[in-house]
Amino acid sequence: MSHSTTRPIRSPARRWRPALAALLTIAVPLAATAAAEGGAGDVARWAAHEARAVKGVVAVPGDADLAPIAAIVGKARIVSFGEGLHGAAEPLEFRNRLFRYLVEKMGFTGIAIESGVTEALEVNRYALGGSGDLDAVMAKGFSFGFGRLPPQRALVKWMREYNADPRHTRKLQFFGLDIPGTSTDMQSTLFVALAYLKAHDAAAATALRARIEDLVPRLTLDRQSNEPGQYTSLTQEQRDRLTGTINDLISQLATHETEYRQRTADESFAYGYRAAIAAREVDDYLRELPVGWKPANGLKYPAGTVASADRTKADNTRW
Repeated sequence: MSHSTTRPIRSPARRWRPALAALLTIAVPLAATAAAEGGAGDVARWAAHEARAVKGVVAVPGDADLAPIAAIVGKARIVSFGEGLHGAAEPLEFRNRLFRYLVEKMGFTGIAIESGVTEALEVNRYALGGSGDLDAVMAKGFSFGFGRLPPQRALVKWMREYNADPRHTRKLQFFGLDIPGTSTDMQSTLFVALAYLKAHDAAAATALRARIEDLVPRLTLDRQSNEPGQYTSLTQEQRDRLTGTINDLISQLATHETEYRQRTADESFAYGYRAAIAAREVDDYLRELPVGWKPANGLKYPAGTVASADRTKADNTRW
């Protein structure tokens, strides 16, 4: 998977034509071994033997066709489901069906998708019963317009309804794996963290923000635009000042963790601290681009942002 700052999706999830014939294949080490030792032919034979047919991408009464999943998953605590492309309906619809099965039949309690880690906190609060309008949550809670896709809306709506049922004492949670931000606001997560700090230590938050106030209008990055005034127009000194401020914010939160936790819920601190960590992840991503870089200079340097984004996804998954 790679992080992208391409244009957001502006239309509902599109259908594949012809309709997808659904086959569930959960990868196991044998697949990698076959690919390494025998090539594509062995992988095809392995898939023909291990694939399990399902009746459809949407719910089927009884879900008997998903029964093989229990044996495949076993005692694993994490199930990974791939998405062949962004914006298609069937992968997301089947993901919803698979997640519901894992929750209702196997006791799973969380889902993490390729969307901004900080934005997803909005979705998680809503799914746990927090106040808010679903339309606003979908707009704010997903990266790059993915909240416009109907299967995403169906997922969030179902999670909130599940959590509202008093019989379900262990609640479902929603997470994002990806770098937060959009092309027009790459450091939104930094200001989420500063807002948390300001609520509990206004003087410290105000001093930190003052150090970078002049940089705020340029914390954007549209990798398809040669317009001036974006992150890559910052000088090296300005970049270093931004990086130092983010690191000092993280240090402030870490050093005073006990004090801040006493003033707020543990979960609130955890989210505020993670927003600060995510700001450093965004900064690492942006610093892969040379000072003064523009799309007209070519795509050699943005390749480093892909490696940075993949590392971020791994770290966020671990969190």
